[in-house]
Amino acid sequence: MKKGAGVIVLNNLGHSERLQDFGYCRCFRIEEVIRAISRMSRGRAIGSDEISVEFWKSTDKAGIEWLTRLFNVIFKTTKMPDEWRWSTMVPLYKNKGDIQNCNNYRVLIDETRDRVNARLEVWRQALESKGFRLSRTKTKYLRCKFSDVLDEADVEVRLATQIIPKRESFKYLGSVIQGSGDIDDDVTHRIGVAWMKWRLASGVLCDKKIPPRLKGKFYRVIVRPALLYGAECWPVKNAHVQKMHVAEMRMLRWMCGHTRSDKIRNEVIREKVGVASVVDKLREARLRWFGHVKRRCTDAPVRRCEGLVVEGTRRGRGRPKKYQGEVIRQDLAQLHLTEDMTLDRKEWRSRIKVEGEEVEVCSGE
Repeated sequence: MKKGAGVIVLNNLGHSERLQDFGYCRCFRIEEVIRAISRMSRGRAIGSDEISVEFWKSTDKAGIEWLTRLFNVIFKTTKMPDEWRWSTMVPLYKNKGDIQNCNNYRVLIDETRDRVNARLEVWRQALESKGFRLSRTKTKYLRCKFSDVLDEADVEVRLATQIIPKRESFKYLGSVIQGSGDIDDDVTHRIGVAWMKWRLASGVLCDKKIPPRLKGKFYRVIVRPALLYGAECWPVKNAHVQKMHVAEMRMLRWMCGHTRSDKIRNEVIREKVGVASVVDKLREARLRWFGHVKRRCTDAPVRRCEGLVVEGTRRGRGRPKKYQGEVIRQDLAQLHLTEDMTLDRKEWRSRIKVEGEEVEVCSGE
């Protein structure tokens, strides 16, 4: 962006003298942009620009003014960046209703491979009758194994005559889902994504001229959301928490220009950059989502999922797998909380809030 003499140039979105005759057009006000940003939800997946919602929520007056000018230029010139016009969608028709209606597309799920084969065949015929063709080489399936005892006959999943290969895990909405129900691959993937974001922002995070507190704020809105994305429902083990803690401390020490050989305690590093422990932020994210679920009505789908029981199974040998309910109970006991406290949203948020970080306020004043 170039700014000078009241002229704003954003690539091909020119705002020059030859485009001054717009007639009457009400401009967006800074207060409207601030109000719109405040309504945006945190933790959303980023777009092709790789700018998270947390970045805009923590930006200062200059950033809000720049965004307001951008909206006004787009609105007045009726020209939108080409990047905003493109998106990638992979629809799955559920064989119910109009095939051209986007509401009739879902992920293909069933309980047995025989029933999956039947639904795949119906799905294939429905799509091919409308001129679509499924890729025989790229289609794969994942089997979620909820018990070490329950098993079915060796049935191959087919798409017409083509055998569909089985996967042990796949990525869905930014998270890695494993057929075994574990989260090891997802935790490793999140750490890798966080490091990628850290490297992209290393020009700021490693600049010695930038104050450590400002680096910490930049880290909290750019890197940490990528690290904790989807972690609200993780049945984390101590090994997972330790792995994320080690990765975060390496980033923070690097930001401060220190290594472990300098023998500086973790608490000193965190105080220097103003970043709370990832362990505490993980617990805050879990309890925030737990409170949101508990405040929903009992008929809501997210509440009905709590009562799901896998029938006809027996627990295998050894210690049972850890699940989210067990982790939540530990969190409640640690903070001396009860489930009925979730009904008061404001009080619940204040009790689970992690201390030691600056409050991020989006303001135009």
